[in-house]
Amino acid sequence: MELGATVCTPLSPSCHSCPVSVQCCALSISRADSSVLVTDYPIKGVKAKQRRDFSAVCVVQILRDEELSEGHRTNNGFLLVKRPDEGLLAGLWEFPSVLLAGEADLVTRRKAIDQYLNKHFRLNPRNTCDIVSREYVGENVHVFTHIRLKMYVELLVLHLKGGMKDLVSKQGKETVPWKCVDAEVLSTMGLTSGVRKVYTMVQKFKRETVAL
Repeated sequence: MELGATVCTPLSPSCHSCPVSVQCCALSISRADSSVLVTDYPIKGVKAKQRRDFSAVCVVQILRDEELSEGHRTNNGFLLVKRPDEGLLAGLWEFPSVLLAGEADLVTRRKAIDQYLNKHFRLNPRNTCDIVSREYVGENVHVFTHIRLKMYVELLVLHLKGGMKDLVSKQGKETVPWKCVDAEVLSTMGLTSGVRKVYTMVQKFKRETVAL
């Protein structure tokens, strides 16, 4: 580190006083080819252009029968799904989400989410569940090293007609790994910063809605 800071500096290296100049490949190449400078090395890699992705994120809250009959909603029953074991954020837990082809309106996003929930969990408002409420929460941009992900977030509160047992019994080959956890468990899980952003947005939205 001291050699790089005092002798082999990026713009003005002191090759004549460098103790390792004999082993220096950059210096050797520059002596063999006058068009090459020592400062041309190390060659910087081409920085990949940041990709822009769009995602519909649905925070699904499942109410139990007692919560529905008492007329209040707790924070229990948040549906989480596990990401594939390969690829970005492999094996981590998140709220149900669908990648979109680009910017999309509310109708398009909800259609994509409904298809996802029906395919993987057989959650269908006409047959297996009742929609207690469905609200658009807002959008949030989460930046990875090479991806700029814009998330459209909504809160979907459901009551299962057959209870949680019905959700378990309807699992098929298309079902993804999932679990349903309450707010206390959710707050202690090792979630990604992007998922925590979404959960914070939803909690803030619920507080502001109650205050109105």
